[in-house]
Amino acid sequence: MGSLVEGGGLSITCANQNPTRTQTAVAGALGLPLATVDVRVRRIGGAYGGKLNAHLPTAIAAAVAAAKHGRPVRLHNDRSDDMASTGGRPPMEGSFRLAVDQGGVVSSIELTAAFDSGVVDGGAGDLTMGVCWADNAYRADDFAVHGSFYNSGVVGSAACFPGGVTIPLHELAMEAAAEAVGLPADAVREANLYATGDAALCGVTVGENGFNWNLPAMWQSAKARWEVEAFNRSNRWRKRGLRMVPVKYGIEDNGGAYKEGCSLGVLADGSVRLAHGGCELGQGIHTKAAQAAAFALGCPLGGVSVSDTSSLATPGSADTGGSATSECVVKARCWTLD
Repeated sequence: MGSLVEGGGLSITCANQNPTRTQTAVAGALGLPLATVDVRVRRIGGAYGGKLNAHLPTAIAAAVAAAKHGRPVRLHNDRSDDMASTGGRPPMEGSFRLAVDQGGVVSSIELTAAFDSGVVDGGAGDLTMGVCWADNAYRADDFAVHGSFYNSGVVGSAACFPGGVTIPLHELAMEAAAEAVGLPADAVREANLYATGDAALCGVTVGENGFNWNLPAMWQSAKARWEVEAFNRSNRWRKRGLRMVPVKYGIEDNGGAYKEGCSLGVLADGSVRLAHGGCELGQGIHTKAAQAAAFALGCPLGGVSVSDTSSLATPGSADTGGSATSECVVKARCWTLD
């Protein structure tokens, strides 16, 4: 919904993962200074990347109509129209080549992935992250990954969990390696898992600099708990099966790429008002921020109120996504109190 505010500005309320991006788009469409456009969001019904860009045409249309007619304009798409205009995960064409020994160790692997981004360039972000995490949880002495995206005459794709487009390709390669040497797929996966100290893609050292590498221990624990082979030998009619697929997903602040503002005020009666730049997508970010503030101040949680996310209250905040925004908001809260 778009509405005019005193002084010629606009207030926009819409479901989105980045009020700053929405603010920039609306201000650009109307030729307004950023300081006169306030984009607000209380909570949205999930996102995972789908509300980074797909909402922009709707938000801009409501803003332009409100500015033209000088009255509030509410725009809500019919579900069928919404689904037709919002692309899902980008289709991908993938291929692989690899070398594997009789013990199931993959010494060389090459992955190639091409993303169909539809009529927009929305696949670029998924492509970049998909390439960076294409190694998944596996080491190889010789690893190469090639990525590209192309456009086609279909609706643009929406950003989704990026590992979901290259990790399946790598897992398909592992399945093929297992079939080639006649070993169970889980045995091949286990033989190729990263170990602490291994160098992964994008300058990451596994198990260092905050990357806790507990996946091998979890793998062994799951095997021991289920005792599949022993159980199946001891039971004629009841059988167990266990299939495990590892996932390594880089959760960090991306060298400062996540920038989330936070402001905190203590009122005369001791109650606390908190504003931050993250968007509530169902992950409980408002509750986490309030808990952190209450803990640091030593006050009851019920005494902390969290404002709607606003592009003017915390300007310049980054996307909410990547499984790191809550942590960045809490860190910003700590700096605010310091």
